[in-house]
Order: sequence, then structure tokens, then C-alpha cells
Amino acid sequence: MCGILGFTGFDVDATQALQNLAHRGPDDHGVYADPDNHVYLGHRRLSILDLSPAGRQPMAVDDGRVRITYNGEVYNFRALREQFFREVPFHSETDTEVILQLYRRFGTGMPHYLRGMYAFGIYDKEAREFFLCRDRLGVKPLFYYEKDGRFAFASELAALKALPGIDLTIDPMGLDYYFTYGYIPAPFSAYRYIRKLKPAHLLVYDIRKGAIRTVEPYWRLRDGGSSQSYQGETEWLAAIEEKIRESIRLHLISDVPLGAFLSGGLDSSLVVSRMAQAMDRPVRTFTIGFENREYDESAYAESLARHYATEHFMERVTPDAASILPQAVWSFGEPFGDPSAIPTYCVAQMARKNVTVVLSGDGGDEVFGGYDRYARMYRYAWLRGVPAPLRKLVRHMGRLLPEHIRGYGMLQRQAYDRIRLYHEMHARFQPSQRQKLYTEDFRRALLRDETEFFQRLLDEHPGRDDALITQLQIIDLHSYLPEDVLTKVDRMSMLHGLETRVPLLDHELVELVFACPPAIRFKARRLKYLVKRLLAGTVPEDVLAHRKQGFGVPLSHWFRRELRPALAGMAETAGADPVIRGEYVRELASLHQRGGRNFSDALYGILFYQCWRASEPGGPSVPAGLAVSGAVRPRGILCAGATRA
Repeated sequence: MCGILGFTGFDVDATQALQNLAHRGPDDHGVYADPDNHVYLGHRRLSILDLSPAGRQPMAVDDGRVRITYNGEVYNFRALREQFFREVPFHSETDTEVILQLYRRFGTGMPHYLRGMYAFGIYDKEAREFFLCRDRLGVKPLFYYEKDGRFAFASELAALKALPGIDLTIDPMGLDYYFTYGYIPAPFSAYRYIRKLKPAHLLVYDIRKGAIRTVEPYWRLRDGGSSQSYQGETEWLAAIEEKIRESIRLHLISDVPLGAFLSGGLDSSLVVSRMAQAMDRPVRTFTIGFENREYDESAYAESLARHYATEHFMERVTPDAASILPQAVWSFGEPFGDPSAIPTYCVAQMARKNVTVVLSGDGGDEVFGGYDRYARMYRYAWLRGVPAPLRKLVRHMGRLLPEHIRGYGMLQRQAYDRIRLYHEMHARFQPSQRQKLYTEDFRRALLRDETEFFQRLLDEHPGRDDALITQLQIIDLHSYLPEDVLTKVDRMSMLHGLETRVPLLDHELVELVFACPPAIRFKARRLKYLVKRLLAGTVPEDVLAHRKQGFGVPLSHWFRRELRPALAGMAETAGADPVIRGEYVRELASLHQRGGRNFSDALYGILFYQCWRASEPGGPSVPAGLAVSGAVRPRGILCAGATRA
């Protein structure tokens, strides 16, 4: 895993911009400049394969026509080298060199051959263009900037924001998406002229014309899938099991120490169990536990660790949220409202003391249907038999009730069906709440209807069937997964120079699972049916039977203790903000303190936004109790109370 940077049209010193990626690549760095075309490439290296200087980037092929700065792992690079380049002399044992040779042979068609996680920029000196590409599921990030003949790209916003002369005008649409979902979906960002390259997309920038020539997808889930048709559940399970084992084997390629996150949930249990069967030495597994049992799955992780005789590391932590939050703000570079980033930071910090690479079960909920909200959507289905006017009346009457009572949100969702209902279930702030939250000037700046977002995803990525579960998974696979889950894991692990791999998101595995009939994938509407069948008889029964807990944090408790000073200062800080109104922030804080309905997710979203605003040049003050500035950098141990099991 690495940090990449490139630009043209800027006549600036990029030292600070590249330094802002040092945590992604602490082992080495390199730069390349072409003064004739005002082109710069920079790279920070986390050495995983071929630890010698031969793996240094930016890398060029022999004639120097093309150069690359690359972040990620292409797991099938050795097979590609054997298939296409037997007669080509190679100077390293890296996947980077294989990617360059693929570009020389296939041009912009080369992503079709890649199997892995990646984000890269290739500079073609002869064609005078940049070629950017991001992996199919969005495991690796890639931001780009374009304005007035200037173009730049990087792994993280912090690098782009450090380029002198870059326009950091705020994008109202990006912020509205954030307050709606807790994240800003691609292609948007918090900045008008900075965009995220969508997963499975490529971009070509014409340096001569000073403009983007194309941005287009190179893969869609609907276009892939199994070329075989399996008969019955048993054959499908066997095929999926074989593909999982193949993916695990590929993800074990490494020249540095490797381990796995083990939460005690089904997905990480599936990954660790197959790792244990594939490796000739004990798997190193890493778990954090919490004092609050509602959020603690460490006992199940320890049960599986004993079963497979892993070398298990467990720390019981009390995350110092007030200290970690400023680092998270700097790392994300824009508002990000998922508080589970804090425990993710802690487990990554612990793992990095022992290994450089970890495998994770992330993506399993989206691929195998594991979210409780899928089952809730089916429970809501009976409402379709109630006349719509009556449901709208229930919603209208519900608005007369106090907003803080339990069940208020459910009453507001009664008027909606299917995809619109799912959208409302996802929303951090309902439309009526955002009307209260936003200032009048900000409301006027918004021109979109956010409820079209999920339907647009379905139009872009239609499933092979009209089953509700398929539609919900398609939505999550192209929104929540890359924009929240994978973003969180990438930023928090890379703050510690830790590479996280996600074998359940191997695109061939994803295609195979989605080709499986919904009647098997979600049999009798049972969550994670396929995973439970695959794990049956191979893991302890307590691991298989326990209820999904997720990787949450006791936010409500924190706002009454560790973050109480920040909560008290949030309304005052919002008073001078051009986007949110202090009166409504004060109202939410008061409602939360009364008990009943839990507003801690909304309050955390506001707090993170305010910390981000405070980190911006000329931004307002930060809420009391937190120290945030543009100078914040990754630093030492911040997870208090750690103990080794």
C-alpha cells in the first residue's frame, strides 16, 4: 500500500504535498519531473513485494515513455506475467512493472486483466496524457482536481490541499450528501473542483488540451458473473467455497509479516478459518475488546482463535475519542460521519506493532446479505397492502408527536415504498431535519433531490433480477461499501502504515455470488445464509449462532462523558457557521439528553463537520474540548487502557 501524487500545470514545490502522504508509505519515496510538459509524479512506498530498491516508484519501463505511481496490490500479476510476457525482461518482482507492461500492450483496455485493489496514475509522455484507474469495488481511493488547465491526483485530500494555488471552494452538494448519509459519495467531495474517481472507472486527461478527455466505467457487475449454471444449492455452495479459497490464496502473497483482523463476526471468521487451512504456520489474529459488553465481540474472536490455534493478540481498550478525532479529521480531509472509524484506528494501531499486512472480512455484509436492514425491509413489505393515502396520514399525524420519542423515525417512513423507504432508513438527517439544520442561504444553494441517488445507482447497475434483496445489495455495494466501510478502513489503517486486504471483495467472487439465485442467497429471508452454510461444522457453534453486533462505539455514553465538553460547545460554534444553524444543534443536544430517541449519530456527524471546518483555512473555531488545526498529523498511541490478553 502506498501514497500517490501527480499533477500538471502547477509550477510549485510539491514537497509538503508528498510529505502529507508519508504515513501511507513510510519505507521509501520517489519523484519524477518532466519540465517540458510541467508534469510531476510522486510516490510514498510501503514495501510489500520485492523490498529491494528495484520496486521504487515512480517506475518506468525501459524506454521511459510511460511512468506510473501506483497504490495497491494486483494479486494475479504473476499469472499475467506468465501469460503475456514470457519473453520480456523484468527488473523487479513487483506487480507495478507488470501493470506498466500491460499498459504498453493493451493501453487503456488493461484494467480488464487486473484482479485486486488498486489506484494508479500513468503518465504517457509520447501521448502527453495521464491515465488514471481505480479498482472495481473501490477498495483504494483516488481523488483528482481540475480547473483552468490544471490537473492533479492523489490518494488523499491532504496531498491535494497542500498544493499552492489550488481552489478549495466548498461544494454545497457534497455537504448535503454528507448530512444525508454520513459520507460524500463519488464523484463528489467537499470541494467543488476536487472529485473522486468512481470505483471501476478510468480517466484520461489530455495535457495538450488541458482537459479531461474521458471518464468511463470499465466494469459493471451486471456484465460479469459466472459462465456456468450450477444445479441446486449444493453445487452453488461448492463453487463459492472454491472461489473463496482461491481468493484467500491470492491475498496471502506478501514478502512482509501478514495477519488478520478477527472481530468474532461471521465474515472475519470465514476469512481466518480459510487462512488457517491455507497457511503452513499459525495465523496472527488481532482483536480489540470494550468494557461495554454491548459492543464487545472479543469472546467469540477468542473462541475461534483457540479453535484454529492462531497466534492471537487481544487488547481491551478505552478509545480516547477526543484525541483520535483530530487525526481522523486530518486523514479523511472532508466530513466523515461513521464513528466506528475510532475503534478501527485502535485495532489497526495494535496490528501494526506485529505485521504490515492484514486480511479483513469487510464486504461480507454487502456480498452475502448480512445487514439487519435487509430483513427490516421485508418486514416493512406488508405496508404495501395499506392504501398510500392512509400511510401518508399516519406520517402526517406522527409529525405532531415530540421528535425525541422512540419510534418517531419509523412513523415518518410509513408513506414510502421499496427504494425510497430504504433511502429514508439510511438517512442520518431526514429531509425535515435538514430543513431545520441548514441556514437559509445554504438551503437556497441546493438544487438537487437526494432521494434519486439510490434509484440512480440501480439504473447504472441493474441486477439480473427484480428481487428486493438484490436491489438493496446493489445499492450498498456501490454506495455504503466504498464510500463508508472501505474509506474508513483505508484511512484508519494507513494512518499506521498498515495494508488491509479484503478477499471477500475479489471481483470474481462477487460476480459468482450475485449470479447465485436469490432463493439460495437469502433462503427463507435468512441473513448470511451462504456464509452460515459454509461455516457450519468448521467453526465453534457459539461463533456461528451469536447475533451480529457490528463494530460500533458507545456514542451516547461518550456524549455524556468524554465528548461532553465538545457537545456543550457545538451550538455556540454553529452560531457563526454558513451551513448549519446553532439553534437546531442546541435542540438536538437537548433532545438527546432527555433520553428516549438516540440522536448521537446525528450529533457526531455535526461534531465531525465542525472539526473539519475548523481545520480549513479561515474556518470557525472548534467546539470546546477538542484541539484541531490544519497542522494535525498522525502521532502516537491514543487508545488508552490497552491490555494484552
